[in-house]
Amino acid sequence: MTGMREVWRGSVMAWECDEMAHMNTRFYVSRAMEGLAGLFGYLGMPRLFAPTSPTTLAVEEMHIRFRREARVAAPLHMTAGVVEISDCEATVLLLLFHSRSGQTAATFRLRVAHVLASDGRTRQGWPGSLKAAAQSSRVEVPIEARPRSVSLQPADRDHTVDEAVALGLQRVAMGLLPREGCDAFGRMHQSRFIGAVGEGARQLLQPLREMIVEHAKQKPERFGGAALEFRVVNLLSPTWGDCFEVRSGLQRVDGNALSVVHWMMDPFSGRRFAAMQSINTVLDLDRRKIVAISEMARSLISEREIPGLHI
Repeated sequence: MTGMREVWRGSVMAWECDEMAHMNTRFYVSRAMEGLAGLFGYLGMPRLFAPTSPTTLAVEEMHIRFRREARVAAPLHMTAGVVEISDCEATVLLLLFHSRSGQTAATFRLRVAHVLASDGRTRQGWPGSLKAAAQSSRVEVPIEARPRSVSLQPADRDHTVDEAVALGLQRVAMGLLPREGCDAFGRMHQSRFIGAVGEGARQLLQPLREMIVEHAKQKPERFGGAALEFRVVNLLSPTWGDCFEVRSGLQRVDGNALSVVHWMMDPFSGRRFAAMQSINTVLDLDRRKIVAISEMARSLISEREIPGLHI
């Protein structure tokens, strides 16, 4: 694609893979953040994530589509370009490829804001030189990177823990935000939210996966889960030492996938830190194929949907 440039290259490490034998979603996001830093370095603003930088990038929204799984030792590389840019914000596109085949592993569309590093909120204008450089890196979003099963409508900002409880969202994770889960400025790294959701979502999803397998026409001997698409919205910026909880609920059965909504909350103030919609499937670990949801399983699982649930 004209305007795209390479911003990252490497391979999948064994410790980045989960029990499904493919790279865990949090590491896809880690790669995207490296690629984001590389793109803005080429545009004339290197070291935006260094602790000495007066300004940085705040990721406000992120849309990801997982196209082809990446297994241990798979060589990968990433390219990036600018979709649009305004006075203080930009939307960027990152494409992660399997280096040997050239096939797309994942796509990322990020909306970022240029902010003061000291508070992570106060908007700062882009330098004129960066806006000029961004024009030469302008790209269109390809079909494979556009939303398929998630909505990009604006998210509500004011939901609380009490609302989550009233809706019936299940607490699936709870913990402390450690230093290693934060960026150079002590604010939550994007991959930490993804990791917290991944660690906790099994508590909600595993019974549903078992139900799908039990009623499948072709039952897999070994099964797990795979993600197809994410939309992440960052509302507040938890910092090193904050506690959190993740509450999740089934939004709907979507074809052969489950649409699940996750809210990351401050358990003490009740504020919502971030929200996410994930599209999940059951994966036959031997055939490496999605397990179809039978009508019986669909009927049973639909009883657990939460009407009106969104991010």
